[in-house]
Amino acid sequence: MCKLVKCELLKLKSMLGVILAFLFPLILVAMGLLNVYNGTVKLSGVNEMWNAIYVQSSSLYGGILFPVFLSALISLQWRVEFKNNSINNLLITDKSHKDIYLSKLFTTFIIATVNILLYIIIIFVSVKVLLPKESVKAFIFYAPVVGLLFSLPLICLQHLLSMNFKNFALPLIVGIVLSFPNFVISCYGFSKFIPYSYICKGMFFNVKNSLNVQCESYIFIITALLFILLIFAGTKLFKNKEFH
Repeated sequence: MCKLVKCELLKLKSMLGVILAFLFPLILVAMGLLNVYNGTVKLSGVNEMWNAIYVQSSSLYGGILFPVFLSALISLQWRVEFKNNSINNLLITDKSHKDIYLSKLFTTFIIATVNILLYIIIIFVSVKVLLPKESVKAFIFYAPVVGLLFSLPLICLQHLLSMNFKNFALPLIVGIVLSFPNFVISCYGFSKFIPYSYICKGMFFNVKNSLNVQCESYIFIITALLFILLIFAGTKLFKNKEFH
């Protein structure tokens, strides 16, 4: 499995699109932080500037940018495989179909984890530089991690889509269309039926905000069940699928 993951990372290493997709969300989040600090964006109901910075950045990052980043990353992963039928060359090796498929998901999660860690660092450094007198809130460290864990259903769904469509643009468009309304959808109760909104909800776990975004405890259970179900479905479909 480790060799497969290393191979996946090497495939993406030389792709400029991955680098841009990786940095673009973080750049926009940094811009959002400056907007709040400069007073360009004001959030009602938030008493502390520290909270305002986190709410502004997380609503943008967790609600739109991070889901879109994952969708783009996964589409690029499968584009590499479909190009010149590389997937068929991979399938004739002695590696099991299950391990090959899981290595792709694990690679996505590794890159997503690094992205979230960079996001936490950006928030932490920004607050310490812009607001040196304010104390650091604990949720800056655990809420983004919850959002990361809640991204697992989205990752599995996007891999299922990308695996079944050679045109990498189609799964990407689906991911973008389902991600953009998340900022609004996450404020409503029916968002529990939309896995693409879980990331935004997770980013606000135990975080007071005026946006009415809540992360109910049962979302943890739903995420775990969906993840197990989608992993089973994905490995089963990948094993029986014929790539042309």
